[in-house]
Amino acid sequence: MGIIYLVQPIGNRVRSIDRLKPKDRKKPANCNNSNVKFGKHLSNYSDLKDRYERLVGDVDVRVVVNIPDNQIQEFENILKKVFVKHIKQFQEESKTVTREWMSRITFDEAKNIILEEHKKFMSKVNKLLPKK
Repeated sequence: MGIIYLVQPIGNRVRSIDRLKPKDRKKPANCNNSNVKFGKHLSNYSDLKDRYERLVGDVDVRVVVNIPDNQIQEFENILKKVFVKHIKQFQEESKTVTREWMSRITFDEAKNIILEEHKKFMSKVNKLLPKK
C-alpha cells in the first residue's frame, strides 16, 4: 500500500528543500511554513519522515490517504494537474523547477483537496472493477 502525503516545514525560518544536494548541482529552492509539498511514498511512514527531516529539517509530515501501489502513480498525476497553479507559484517565487512544492495554499486546503480527489478517483476505479 502506498502513501499520499503532505509535508510542511515547521516555523517561518527559511531553509533549503534539499540541504543534502551536491555542491556541483544547481542550488535548491528554499521553503518555510508558508509552503506545502505533496507526494507519493511506497515505503513506511518512518522512512518518509526521516527523509524529510534530513532534507529540510523540522517538518510536519502527514499521511493523507493510503492507496494501492498499482494506482498511486495515476493518482499522483491527477494531483499534479489539480495543484498546478500552486506548484507554478512556488516555481516562480523560488526561480527553480520543482514538481510538488507549492505556495499560496494551506496544509488544510491541500489535505481537503487530496481527500476530495481521492474520493472521485476511487469512485471511478470502483466503476471499472468487474461486478461480482
